Amino acid sequence: MYKNIDEALRNAKKTDVPSSTFAKVDNVLNNLEHRKEEKYMKTKFIKIVAIAAAVTILAAGAVAAYTTIGGLDGLIAMFNPAFGKLATETLVHAEDQGIRIDVYGAQRYNDTLLLYYSIADTSGQNRITRYEHPEIEIHNQYGNISGAYSSNLLHFDKDTGTAYSEARFQLNETASSDVLEFVVKEIRSYKASGNPPIVVAGDWRMSLDLAAIEEQNIVLSDIDVAAKELNVKYVSISPLGIQMKGTHDGSLFTNTRKSISVEVELSNRRGNIKPQGQGSGIGEGDFEAFFSFAAPIEVESVSAIIVNGVRIPCYRK
Repeated sequence: MYKNIDEALRNAKKTDVPSSTFAKVDNVLNNLEHRKEEKYMKTKFIKIVAIAAAVTILAAGAVAAYTTIGGLDGLIAMFNPAFGKLATETLVHAEDQGIRIDVYGAQRYNDTLLLYYSIADTSGQNRITRYEHPEIEIHNQYGNISGAYSSNLLHFDKDTGTAYSEARFQLNETASSDVLEFVVKEIRSYKASGNPPIVVAGDWRMSLDLAAIEEQNIVLSDIDVAAKELNVKYVSISPLGIQMKGTHDGSLFTNTRKSISVEVELSNRRGNIKPQGQGSGIGEGDFEAFFSFAAPIEVESVSAIIVNGVRIPCYRK
């Protein structure tokens, strides 16, 4: 607890809090100076100290979130993300329109990308809840290369209005540069069904200096396997999930999550893993889909994948 009002306000003003917040506090202080009742003064003093302390806590959590939780290690310890051990600490951030996005960790496995990030409203407008999520793109030097992705909320901190998430991306092509860019242009609310409305639009860009870890991937790029209604022509398996591309006959592709059945055959355990389809792109005769794992797999133990009941042996080049 602070010793006096001046100390509380000095501490709070060290943070990046809008001046309008302090203007309200100063107005209350001016009113207090004209009050002479001791009891009233003590009551208001407690309230002012509480306001200043709350402002300080909010700023510490939202404006410097990675410091508050201790970076990637702190995030893993607090929220236990499934793939956290695979990520490399990557402390970058961007702020626009009073919204701050922090990236804590990232890793790239050839054409699959893992990210840990948080999003917070530093303006005091409380625009971020557990239902607001950014529309994310991944760029290289030539533009947008992001395909399907999944973003899972790990934790929402009500005290600071900060949402922490884990995301996995399918990249449409292998970038020729190790530097990728995490780009957000709008944030939408998914609280209700239907088309999610835009909560705030802006320009958030963060550079990710990531060399691709290619030796852990199994890539089948020279295949043409008929699997019922589709032909599989490309498969990439990483610890994060499976990317698949090919052609289709158009008969079942109203929803590829239901149309493609995928299992992973592992040599070191009984039974198969059934990854969850997270999204896809369907062109005229072409498809691509990303299937994510619930927990990281050991790629070296993958002996085959089974697509629509057809076994495709996996091998390393």
